[in-house]
Amino acid sequence: MNSPEDAPPDDAGIDDEERADPDAASGEDRFDYDGTYKRILGPPVGLAQFLQTFDPATASSLRLDTLIPRGAEVFDHLPAFYKRIPDIVAQVQTQSGQTRLIAVHLEIQSTRKHSLGWRLLDYYVGLRRTLKMPVLPYALVLYRSKPAHGYRTYVERYDGRVVNALTYYQISLPALDPAA
Repeated sequence: MNSPEDAPPDDAGIDDEERADPDAASGEDRFDYDGTYKRILGPPVGLAQFLQTFDPATASSLRLDTLIPRGAEVFDHLPAFYKRIPDIVAQVQTQSGQTRLIAVHLEIQSTRKHSLGWRLLDYYVGLRRTLKMPVLPYALVLYRSKPAHGYRTYVERYDGRVVNALTYYQISLPALDPAA
C-alpha cells in the first residue's frame, strides 16, 4: 500500500510532481470524458470487465453476474444545494455463498483536483449510510499519476494522530503501460 496522504481536505496529499497537469485540456474544446466513461463502464458488463482487468483479486471474490447498477437516487435525501452525485454505483453479491451485498463505487476524474481523496471519503460515508452495505471505492483518473494503479490512502490528521482515513484503488489511464 502506498504511504498515506497527510494533507488537509482541500489539498488531498498530491505531491508537487502531480500538481501540474500538462495533459489537461483547456478552454471550450473539452471532450466529455466523464460522460463517455460512464456510458462504457456504467452497464454491468463494463463494470465487471473493469474490475476483472484492474482488480482481479476483488473481482474473483464477487459474483459479477449479479451486478445491479444503482442510480443517483442513493443521495436523494440530501438538500438540493449539495451536489454530490456519484459517477457509477452498483451492488453485487459476494462469492462467499451469502446473500451479502456490497456496493462498488467508481469515480471518474478527468482533471486533477486536490480534493479527490476528500470527495471519495464523502461519497463513501454517504453511500455506506444510505445503502447500509460495505462500499468498495475506485477512482479512474484521466491524468498521469504515479503509480499507474494501486491502492492509495487519504488520511486526515489532527495533532499528529490519524482521525480519519479511506483506502481506495486508483487507476491512472495515461500512466498505464500499453505493453503490459
